[in-house]
Amino acid sequence: MTLKHPKQTISISLVQVTGFMVFQTTALLVGGPGKTSVLIFTMPIWTLILAWIVLKERIRGMQWLAAISTLTGLLFIISPWNLQGNLMDDGLGVGAAMCWAGGSILVKRLRGAHAVDLLTLTAWQMVIGSIPLVILAGVIPEHPTQWTSHYVILLIIISLISTSLGWWLWIYILDQVPAWEASLSVLGTPVVAIVSSTLILGEQFKTIEVLGMVLIGAGLACLSFAGYLNSKKTVSIEASD
Repeated sequence: MTLKHPKQTISISLVQVTGFMVFQTTALLVGGPGKTSVLIFTMPIWTLILAWIVLKERIRGMQWLAAISTLTGLLFIISPWNLQGNLMDDGLGVGAAMCWAGGSILVKRLRGAHAVDLLTLTAWQMVIGSIPLVILAGVIPEHPTQWTSHYVILLIIISLISTSLGWWLWIYILDQVPAWEASLSVLGTPVVAIVSSTLILGEQFKTIEVLGMVLIGAGLACLSFAGYLNSKKTVSIEASD
């Protein structure tokens, strides 16, 4: 498994793995997991915006509606006019989403210029991206790790099932169905996180936050529907040719 295009791979690793994990983990430490999950899964909209800026891909039709709905919902959740709100908590979740989106743009730009095996790229970015995380874990003062059976089980679930298997399943889904259809499965993650966080941890949400979550969900669903319409249009053009 040779490392090809090291500069681009390192950039992707630092953004999509190191940056994402630092922002995500810190956001979960200081904020509620349900709301953090919703903020992180605004990633498709940031990808859309960054693709417009970096890759010069135009935003068309329903994509504008999706972006406006999602960003309005994000504004309601962050509530910058409310001085009692913790902007840092929400900012960390948005930072994780932007790292994820930025990594996706870097991957798209790399694969547009070179033939790169996605599974090999994923493996290398996880290896390289984990190096700064290990260094940070050793530098930041904290309590020594308690190697209990509960901790080991959680570590196995997070590393093997949640991360490795999750990435493999995502690649497999992308290989089997159109991207718009695969993105619909992502919409279920914040819902599961919100319900689980409410039932298990008792996380409470303000009315304006609930409204914001609904708007974000509507925006992401609208973006997926726009992808569906675009895929049907592409199929129709190919059939006519």
